[in-house]
Amino acid sequence: VLCVFKDNNPKTPTSERYKAIGIRRRHGSDPPTDDLYGLVSVDGQRWRLLQKEPIISGPRGDSMFDSHNVAFWDSARGQYVIYARGWPSGTRGIRRAVSADFRRWSSLETLDLWGDADRDHLYKNAATPYYRRPDILLMFPKRFLEKRKAPDASWKHPGLSDIVFMSSRDGVHWDRQFREAF
Repeated sequence: VLCVFKDNNPKTPTSERYKAIGIRRRHGSDPPTDDLYGLVSVDGQRWRLLQKEPIISGPRGDSMFDSHNVAFWDSARGQYVIYARGWPSGTRGIRRAVSADFRRWSSLETLDLWGDADRDHLYKNAATPYYRRPDILLMFPKRFLEKRKAPDASWKHPGLSDIVFMSSRDGVHWDRQFREAF
């Protein structure tokens, strides 16, 4: 699963104008472990690995980069950011890392997106800067509710998914004022 974006960092060389992140399962790892790799392109069609090493190595046994992870240039804060899936305390959640150069990244930190509310599962985050106000970030994560039942009795599986809306002014603290589905 790739996340591709046009890099609007004014310091980016033309040869790296398009960037992407993608996962690769670490060969021979037991338990399975995923790493995130960076890719670059001059035109968004022909790609090359940014570097041989992963830009973020998953912790041992971490195979949780398996959702659509999101990366972009955060122009309001002058840094690259990745929002990636994680499993804090047994609940699907969202982690964040930042970088000044897209090569060296901070450690992944799990975002507290629940506060004192129920810890529902959140993944496939769809984080993005708002195009009219890049200092405001929006997120539309998929939420899985294990106890919810489908109105159609033909659906035999436990739980249902929907999309929730969140906003942030710093990328770390997210407002979930609206608890119902978006």
